[in-house]
Amino acid sequence: MKQQATQYLALDVHQATSVATVRDASGAIRMQATVPTEAKAIVSLVKGIGPPVHVAFEEGTQAQWLHDLLQPHAERVVVCNIRGRSETSNKSDRRRVSCTVSRYR
Repeated sequence: MKQQATQYLALDVHQATSVATVRDASGAIRMQATVPTEAKAIVSLVKGIGPPVHVAFEEGTQAQWLHDLLQPHAERVVVCNIRGRSETSNKSDRRRVSCTVSRYR
């Protein structure tokens, strides 16, 4: 049986919705979606991507909950603490988190 290539999911988590970007091993964007920040929706997204999947998201108020939720469904879950890094004043969370996930491959 041929093993599926690892997919990399970056989440930009907010109170009501989360923005998801899926990249393949070459870094190409395979999917972008906005889902409710609810357990069922996020787990469905991860399961829909299919194993193996690595997930990364920024440290925040929901990070512990999200880590514990996704740990059983992902091959790897990375919580990024990128505060204090030099960024341009026009921050783009989606771009920053999406690019950050590629560093953890």
